[in-house]
Amino acid sequence: MSGPIFIVLDSETTGPDEHDQPVEVGYCITGLGCTFSYASSLVKPTIPITPGASAIHHLLDEDLMDAPPLADALADLKLIGATTWDAEAYVAHNAPFDRPKLSMLDDKPWLDTLRMSRRYLPEAPSHSNQFLRYYLHLDVPRDLPAHRTLCDCLTTAALLRHLLNGPARDDFERLGVEGFVKHVDSPLLLTMCNFGKHAGKRWSEVPTDYLSWILRQRDFDPDVAFTAQHYFRLQ
Repeated sequence: MSGPIFIVLDSETTGPDEHDQPVEVGYCITGLGCTFSYASSLVKPTIPITPGASAIHHLLDEDLMDAPPLADALADLKLIGATTWDAEAYVAHNAPFDRPKLSMLDDKPWLDTLRMSRRYLPEAPSHSNQFLRYYLHLDVPRDLPAHRTLCDCLTTAALLRHLLNGPARDDFERLGVEGFVKHVDSPLLLTMCNFGKHAGKRWSEVPTDYLSWILRQRDFDPDVAFTAQHYFRLQ
């Protein structure tokens, strides 16, 4: 086996908030050519699942009655303790969501395929995991339900391979894994505005007053704020 190895991770949770907990965790091991191994485990949280979360992953509290706690699930999956894969990084689609939920996994850098896709596929209408699966015709088994960890892990792994073998290849080869992670995490100059009354316009076409309004808000995505600041200074 040659080339870098990555552990792709995904978690389904009791809800979308900071205090919410995993109810399922999954992983797959991938190189630049294919996926080698994958597995998942249900997880028993200490708080109930919200109806909104169940509407996404379709898990209920009663499904988790006999599930292990998170630490035991990660050990059973060999993600902590006696690990068998010498991977260079963890990978997740929207890593800032999954990483705090899986804080026991702190021995490697985390690579975010959501940020990668925004950087290297700027013209894509959406950068969600499942949208990119079909937009890019990624090879993912169709018998696995979307928004469960195995399907999402395999989709993320296929997206990672697509990017590292395609539009991100030069940067990845030039920077190496750790340098590439830092590059992906750096502020991103977005191409298209995808919200509000100027959705569908290039950021270079968004009026100054709208850029100024964005910069006065506190809750915008950091890349949106960075992009608005860039084009505000040019006008």
